[in-house]
Amino acid sequence: SRVFDTKTRSAFILGARLKHESLKFLVFFSSIAGCFGNQGQSDYVASNEVVNKLAIYLNNSWPGRVVAINWGPWEKIGMADAALQRQFTERGIIPISPSLGRKLMIDELFYGEPEQSLIVAGEGPWLKNKNFIRI
Repeated sequence: SRVFDTKTRSAFILGARLKHESLKFLVFFSSIAGCFGNQGQSDYVASNEVVNKLAIYLNNSWPGRVVAINWGPWEKIGMADAALQRQFTERGIIPISPSLGRKLMIDELFYGEPEQSLIVAGEGPWLKNKNFIRI
């Protein structure tokens, strides 16, 4: 519950307390693990997928845009240490550089489609799945 509740409780509190009628944008930072799973991380996977579904629900209910960006692993920063980054690379997952991540976020804010509430950011095997919007 420590992993699951930390992410989901925060998202639900924002959903309940924000004045959505005047909100133009709400962005949740999620993880590709929520969409595609990750070995040994069922708590993390489940919490990210709950946030994804909440974003879809709120985007359909609120006047402003709500989006969950499902980030791939970050290069040199974040939770993935050097050994994990090597494992990602071996699986065809390319870590996101901070400069590219900033660009992706800005592009989504300015040019993202309002009806798209679930975005996958980063390069990896998920690019073969045509059901997801990628930035």
